[in-house]
Amino acid sequence: MMAEEKTIKKEEKKEEKKEEEEDDPSSREQSDNDESSNERQEEEEKPLYKSTRFKGYLTLTLASSIHWKTSMDIMNFLKASGIPMLPQQSFAEGFDPNTFELEESRGIDDTVLRKHPEETQAQAQVAVVLGMISMVVAAVLVLIHLDSFTPLKKFWRNKVFKSKSKLEFLIILFFCIWWTAATIIETQTVGLAGSDHVHYNLYFSVWMCWLISVWTLERWCVASKLKSIAGHLASWPNRSPGWIGILIFSAVSLISVAERLAVQGFSDEKSFQWGLLFSTIPITIVPSLFFVLVELFRPTKENDKSIKSTCENIFEGICLLILVLMWIPTVIVSTTPGGAAAHVGNAYFFLWFTVLFLMDTAVWWIYDWRMSVRLLIIEEQKKYRQIQQEIIKQTKEAAAEEEERLRSPGSSLRERFFSFESLQASK
Repeated sequence: MMAEEKTIKKEEKKEEKKEEEEDDPSSREQSDNDESSNERQEEEEKPLYKSTRFKGYLTLTLASSIHWKTSMDIMNFLKASGIPMLPQQSFAEGFDPNTFELEESRGIDDTVLRKHPEETQAQAQVAVVLGMISMVVAAVLVLIHLDSFTPLKKFWRNKVFKSKSKLEFLIILFFCIWWTAATIIETQTVGLAGSDHVHYNLYFSVWMCWLISVWTLERWCVASKLKSIAGHLASWPNRSPGWIGILIFSAVSLISVAERLAVQGFSDEKSFQWGLLFSTIPITIVPSLFFVLVELFRPTKENDKSIKSTCENIFEGICLLILVLMWIPTVIVSTTPGGAAAHVGNAYFFLWFTVLFLMDTAVWWIYDWRMSVRLLIIEEQKKYRQIQQEIIKQTKEAAAEEEERLRSPGSSLRERFFSFESLQASK
């Protein structure tokens, strides 16, 4: 009850302030200054562990630790198994079968180790360094956010991690660049977390670290009252966000598939699948790039609304229908066991992401098309009602004029009778 009374009092005070602001513009400026100072004071009093970025740092510490632990396991396996430095030597020489059975149960594949033992060892060392540095930096940030008893707690809150802090932005930007480079290095086909290996923990942990870094940057933009990445994409008119996603995922799919073909080599067994992939993906990139550029250079209309023409909408719907019909068999054939992109990796996931964005954009187009038909029907109904009301109004006015003419003293009895009959018939 007490809480409800407080909220009611706050609402009453807000209404009183609004009324005062409407009467006096100077009081409006003063209230804006008071609100900004109050917000600043609340931010200064708010503990750091309640910020949204703290969740990002904490999750990044966990994901980096998983990445570091998996990399250490792979490196220890390489050291303990006595892998030969020459690819042509047998993998079994100097190798303990008991250790192999233990590590194989963890999902470590030996086929790539036979081919490129030196590269695999160097990749494992790089992965350990990448995960360890990120884990240490993120853990230090978590401890700073949990600081509530040292003399530096006000310094962290009001200087280093305050709203729109450039230092915090540089730290988050470092994580984004760091894990972007790590993702490119490790998730390529011949990388330590690529599709030729079976290191699932490493693959998903490196992508999770990258996603958390981008999400933390997004939270910093929102907390600093700047335009976030999601907000910028959502501000594009019509179905541009869907086409942007299709363009990005199809371009990354093309790079991943081309890289996988370069590593595996062309074979007659999968010639149909490679041809299907290298024809479907470029065909997808062309219209998606076209629609993105059209929306980028289209002049905005009234009320900042960019309206498409009927021909453009029909063309867009035909493109989406053709692309959906092309992608469904392509992704099914390519990602089934024995397919060109059947292994868990970038090619597998980005092909499926492209299909999902295509389906979502196609459903979006159908929804907008049905909405436009509905609005057209409502508009026609309004026009019909307006014409109907005008006809009724004109009929009533004509009837009133006729009645006045008949009531005039100059009209004869015969005229009154026949006009009365005609009025009754019109009614």
